Amino acid sequence: MKKAIFPLIMTIVSLAVFVWLYRFVTIVSFYLSGLLFAIPFVVFGIIALLAVKGKMKCSNIVTGALIPVFLVFTCICLTILSIGMGFTEVKDVSKYKRILHEYNYPKNELVSHFPAQIPQDTTDVAFYFKPRTGIAQDAEYLVLKFQTDLESIEKYTQRFSSAASWSGTKEQAWKENSHACYCYLSPVGYEELAEDFIIYQLYRDPKEGRNHGAIGFAVISSERCEIVFYAEIW
Repeated sequence: MKKAIFPLIMTIVSLAVFVWLYRFVTIVSFYLSGLLFAIPFVVFGIIALLAVKGKMKCSNIVTGALIPVFLVFTCICLTILSIGMGFTEVKDVSKYKRILHEYNYPKNELVSHFPAQIPQDTTDVAFYFKPRTGIAQDAEYLVLKFQTDLESIEKYTQRFSSAASWSGTKEQAWKENSHACYCYLSPVGYEELAEDFIIYQLYRDPKEGRNHGAIGFAVISSERCEIVFYAEIW
């Protein structure tokens, strides 16, 4: 039994790692690929079982030898899948809440203006999420759009008007706030914003500079009763 303690510990550790990593990669529906991370757990589990039954006397040596192997294996798999995630777009509305909480919502100021869940009385709902590849200066996007009643739009407008560091139309943005001009909204149906849309800048980091950073907006049209919640990391 003593020879099974080390393999049992590694089985538990590798199970915890598998659960965490599987939850991470299945954000973009890598359900089968994510099972690769279960291999260390299964192997350590088999070693522990054989050690308990007394059929493997060198279980501690084998377990110790496999640890660096599985560390390298896991890192390689994670790197490959992370790159693949960066080329994957998520538009499934049912994943909105789960992805939002991956940003440490609502503590993260970048996404704190997003609703905790999509209101039930909304229509024309569109959702878009694309993580970064990690191999280039590409951007990560989180976008939610929906139509709602005028009363709700007015409440959002009042809230964001007082919280925004800048607000204005797309035309005003070209003159006053270039970051607001490049909102990537085509995945939720806007190739170009009409003049009745008002952009509210709610988060920006860094305050100056454009090489790397993050920005959060809300875009509202009272005429159309439409609102877009937007976050970008570049």
